[in-house]
Amino acid sequence: MLDVNDIQHINHYLLEIARPQSLDNLISAVLANRLEQANQKQQARNKKQMSLYRPGQTYEAGQQLLFPLLENATGKVLAVRAGNNPDIGTFNVIQVQLSDGSRYEFASNLPEHPLNQRDFHELAENELPFNNLPEAHEMALPALRATVQSQLMQLPDFICLSNTWFLKQMLLEINEFHLNLVEALLDMANGGPLRTTELLPHLGLNETDDLSLLEFSLNYVLSQDDRFDEVGPKGEVMWYLKAKEPAAVLLVPPRLQMPEYTNIPTIHLPEALERLVKEINDEWDDCALDGKPTSNVDIFIPYHHLTSGTLPLNARTSPLFPSALSTQRVRFSIIDGNTGQRFSGWVVRPGRFVYGLAPLYEKYGALAGALVNIAPGSYPDEVVIRLHRRNKGADWIRTIQNQENQLRMTMLRQGVSVKMLDEVAVAVASQAEADALFERSLNRTVERVVEQSFRELVKLSQQGSVHATTLYSTVNTVKRLTARQVFSVLVNASYCEPVGDAYWRLKSEGGD
Repeated sequence: MLDVNDIQHINHYLLEIARPQSLDNLISAVLANRLEQANQKQQARNKKQMSLYRPGQTYEAGQQLLFPLLENATGKVLAVRAGNNPDIGTFNVIQVQLSDGSRYEFASNLPEHPLNQRDFHELAENELPFNNLPEAHEMALPALRATVQSQLMQLPDFICLSNTWFLKQMLLEINEFHLNLVEALLDMANGGPLRTTELLPHLGLNETDDLSLLEFSLNYVLSQDDRFDEVGPKGEVMWYLKAKEPAAVLLVPPRLQMPEYTNIPTIHLPEALERLVKEINDEWDDCALDGKPTSNVDIFIPYHHLTSGTLPLNARTSPLFPSALSTQRVRFSIIDGNTGQRFSGWVVRPGRFVYGLAPLYEKYGALAGALVNIAPGSYPDEVVIRLHRRNKGADWIRTIQNQENQLRMTMLRQGVSVKMLDEVAVAVASQAEADALFERSLNRTVERVVEQSFRELVKLSQQGSVHATTLYSTVNTVKRLTARQVFSVLVNASYCEPVGDAYWRLKSEGGD
């Protein structure tokens, strides 16, 4: 935890440096100051505990002495003997072993000597060498980062942009004229993105000012203006005109909006369903990642993401997309893994989704359940997304229909040119019909939607059973629910029962 002295030191440090600093630099300054203060306290204790060597004093074996004229070396008195010099008179000689191991003899009990009156109050700076900062820095830095950042964030005098800190009072003046110029520049660039260094040369600011301070000052003022959006990945500051951003980036698409269902009970799911929750990894189920992130992942496209032109940002996929420390939206390039074609993509952190996949979905005729591979590109702002292609053919696919505003399902032949996950595969007879069902379901209970979906799926199964993953996929064509929510409703339902391996069936008439 930072104390008042630490905050004051950071303030003075930034005033002296006069340019923005990284969090690690601020922590290093705090550690250096703390260690210096600790050394000063130790010096004070040593002064009290050690006798200052003066020839006129009498010493005993075992005493610790400080020798200011020997660069403040310390030593221990090993022995005392009588001195032998007729010109001086009676005195003693002490044998001293210094801290470096060397031994010397010094006069003692010698009243007439110039050093007896000398003022040694001002000691040399290297009395206790300040040489332990690297070790302290290495040990303390990781643990201090989160604490220092959290505390500084709460102080109005400090500003943080892209993990770089500065004092608000030292910002250079950026006025409305400059902001209007930035807006015009971004508009000419079709919204952006443009780096701060690309904007500065056109603003007529004082070129003699420190460039890092100019960048920081402009970034801060832009961040306070609602016209502009910082969309760069971690380590880069890039600006975009909000008016030019896709609507889905600023407002979560209806199909992805996650309502709060207060009536769904929180229960412990059976092991098979708990395992499915982790496998599906719905972005709002907050599933932890098992093991370390992998270099690429295969996931299926659920219907609510297919129709929104998005992908889920969950524990499995988020490490593969550009991230940011504080910005809400990050713009990046989607590269078609099959052809190398580029598309504009957006990471929308508040909504937990990635936008910009519609062109790819349309290009390959993807259906819900299509398998997609995600891998990082050659640069931090690139992601390679590849739909697994197959020879085009007509497959029997579960298909959603709208009959008198009621959900109905049938098996219809659909043209398929990408690999699918059978348990998730679902199509719609028409987008308009599916949208009408979705709108109607907004006023229907979760239990009713799950039950109707389950009963319709049972009709399509020769065994009369429904896989829990298929139920999750079907429900999300008409109402947004996480896998855990769907499974919780399923477990509490009175009309069905498990038959093993995450399959469920309707209870027979007269059953419990």
